[in-house]
Amino acid sequence: MLDKNTFTYRHAEIRPLSEESQELLAAVASRSTCSNNA
Repeated sequence: MLDKNTFTYRHAEIRPLSEESQELLAAVASRSTCSNNA
């Protein structure tokens, strides 16, 4: 049971969530761009 839950959690963590990952990537890209420009 623990193994299954851990595996599911890990799989969900590794698997990119379209909306959330896009927002995070956009935020990271925005920060990187600002940092590079500055």
